Amino acid sequence: MSAVAPADTRPLLFAPEDGALRPVFFLHIPKTAGSSNNQFLAQVYGAGQVQTHVENLLPALLAGDRDPLLHPCISGHVPLWAWRLYRGADAYACVTLLRDPWARLVSHINWVARYVGDARLPPGPGGQALARVASWIQETDFEEVGSLRRFMNAVKREPHFSSFDNYQVRMLRTGRMDAMDKRMEAADVDVARSELTQFLHVGFCEDQARFQEGLLTKLGAKTALPRRVRTNVARIRALEMGNTLAREVFAPWIEMDQALVGFALGRFGSG
Repeated sequence: MSAVAPADTRPLLFAPEDGALRPVFFLHIPKTAGSSNNQFLAQVYGAGQVQTHVENLLPALLAGDRDPLLHPCISGHVPLWAWRLYRGADAYACVTLLRDPWARLVSHINWVARYVGDARLPPGPGGQALARVASWIQETDFEEVGSLRRFMNAVKREPHFSSFDNYQVRMLRTGRMDAMDKRMEAADVDVARSELTQFLHVGFCEDQARFQEGLLTKLGAKTALPRRVRTNVARIRALEMGNTLAREVFAPWIEMDQALVGFALGRFGSG
């Protein structure tokens, strides 16, 4: 007699209904122009058919306080290791955007800087860490090597913040629940590379039109490309792209991401 598979007792979080287009999960890596592409996805799937920032709904979904989401397109800042744990997630093909690691880091540092004294900080330890990092950015002289190193060391010691440290690899690293906190190693890049090869579509922030065209082709969608819209543009410029001193000091924060993006460019071209 063959063994009977145990019933899946996890709460059902996602149950996309059959539709004209394949269900897609957009793994939104912060500061890779994901918000702009959420607007593109809304045009492709239709009004009300895309759930963005699903990370904000996960606590209620896991607690059973919300019905499963029926949207054919889900988007969010959800690490791949976590996404794979949710019941119903396997109904979605994965897509994502990558970005030049230095440009992403500069953008993220400038984005976090806006949270100095901001009342919109998220609750809990994560929000408190964000506030601390924002204050350190404000105190840092990004043209002085000692100040840069003090900033980097302070961020490294912050237990609830890893967003500057090879974050593209972290978002794609599976198999370890501490992927967002652990010290990054070459083996983590290997895992992230392997995961990317299983995605339906991988694109690059620097060529969003090609990403969108490629995704439309793979989905068999007839939607015309929308006019590109830039959203979430940082208004505070604590760090500039041309700051070579900061780039040298912060090199450990992007070296794994550089290996991953280099692989992706070779494997998927520029979109």
